[in-house]
Amino acid sequence: GFGFGWELSENAEILRRLSELRVLRCPILVGMSRKRMTGEQFGWGVEQRLEGSAAVTALAVANGADLVRVHDVAEMARVVRMADDIVRQ
Repeated sequence: GFGFGWELSENAEILRRLSELRVLRCPILVGMSRKRMTGEQFGWGVEQRLEGSAAVTALAVANGADLVRVHDVAEMARVVRMADDIVRQ
């Protein structure tokens, strides 16, 4: 999973290459909400990572995630809906 012993660059690579997991024909779950990758590189604390979480969530959906685990449900539901609409058009 994301964040468990991985470097930020490794997490970014997993996110970029997420679509490659589609060959497994299993649902893909991504849980990146408030993780280090969503803002630590910019000095953002955990409570300042809403926008970073939104960006990562949108990228996860665009790259093939079927499910996302989030903290800010209402906000991320809108992000997912928008990203999904763009990708599926």
